[in-house]
Amino acid sequence: MGLDAHLYSTTPRRRQQLETERQRRKEYKEWVGALYNSEEYKGFKNLSLPECVDYDKLPKEVTNLIAKFMAELKKKAESLGGWASSDCLFHLSVPKEERDPIDKLCYFDRNWELHNFIAENFGDPKNDNLVEIYLDEAAITKILEKFPYPEFRTALSVVKGGGEVFYLAWY
Repeated sequence: MGLDAHLYSTTPRRRQQLETERQRRKEYKEWVGALYNSEEYKGFKNLSLPECVDYDKLPKEVTNLIAKFMAELKKKAESLGGWASSDCLFHLSVPKEERDPIDKLCYFDRNWELHNFIAENFGDPKNDNLVEIYLDEAAITKILEKFPYPEFRTALSVVKGGGEVFYLAWY
């Protein structure tokens, strides 16, 4: 099985941005659930919205209700700092151009020993695929004891300089 693993550096604000995105998505999802359960839109659960609806076959009052529903979704998404794409999907994340930059420090190909060490000691071994594992100075020092790779010396200098380092792997 393949393993692609990367070590990245970023600023301390990134974690806060990701948490803000998670909170926005949660609030939006709860709000949409309440909207679906409201008296006005209770029949929408059985209606594919919006991309799968054949509007020509629906009565005018239903298409007007769908338009109103979509306008409410868009308004809520925008109130949370999101935006609507052309296909009526709503994005609730910090726009890419406003995110803190991420710099790749290195790439590890199929280094399962390193991956398992990081996941077991600093992450969650049961949830280690596509999860950012942030490494502080103590963690990087511990990794360097077992894996004296120069990339981790660079990571240590980033952390000591006020930046953040995270490990991300997928398989």
